[in-house]
Amino acid sequence: MRTVAMKSLFVLLVLLCSFDFSFSSPAVAFANDTASISFQQGTAAYSRGDYDEAIRIFEKIISTHGFSASVLYNLGNSYAQSNKIGKAILSYERARILAPGNPDITGNLQYIRKAHGIFEAEPSLASRCISRLTIDGWSILVAIFFTLICISLAAALLRKKNEMKRWIFIALGCLILLVFSTVASIISYTSRQVFIVTMPKTRILLSPFSTSASIGSIQEGRQLQVKKSHADYYYVIDETGRSGWIPQSAIEAIIVQPDSP
Repeated sequence: MRTVAMKSLFVLLVLLCSFDFSFSSPAVAFANDTASISFQQGTAAYSRGDYDEAIRIFEKIISTHGFSASVLYNLGNSYAQSNKIGKAILSYERARILAPGNPDITGNLQYIRKAHGIFEAEPSLASRCISRLTIDGWSILVAIFFTLICISLAAALLRKKNEMKRWIFIALGCLILLVFSTVASIISYTSRQVFIVTMPKTRILLSPFSTSASIGSIQEGRQLQVKKSHADYYYVIDETGRSGWIPQSAIEAIIVQPDSP
């Protein structure tokens, strides 16, 4: 009987793992004609080499209709062609959140980082597995496993005693997967709580004042963690552990929050 339950749980896992929860790719359709026409105008501007106009159009689409992987991907391409490395990396990172499995987004992001000497630490196996789904994808899995636990426990109560063990075993298996999905969802969200340097030659200051001494500069396109703020400055830590104050206008959050720059 336990073997049957194990088989049922295994089939469930295979089906869930084979389902794509990213829901987005750089080739998505738009919900209305206005956005679609603007997008076509943006790609036309990019094709003729008018990258500033393409940036203006794609930024307007985002401000009017919200983020989408397709617009962010093309916006990143336009910024890259304009040699605005920080903005390009920021756009690609945002696009990757919406479409984590898309090879074009990942490829362009890796290429621009390599071309400008911005190398990342090799992600762990766990990080690579977690990044295969979006934050929404992991949240959906949490809801699915919670529902399956409720169904399994209800079935156990309604079945005969000799059949209860099988349903309880399935419920325990789903509970383990629920815990894993919840942890993965939290890690997926917190790992995106970083900022990208979008201004070239940004100085790191000892204190949050323009007259403060500088301890060095940080390259455009680098990732930072923000620890606190004062006036128009953020206290940040870079990937090497170096810390100091930089202007808020020099960085942008990958995941936009109401109080983000």
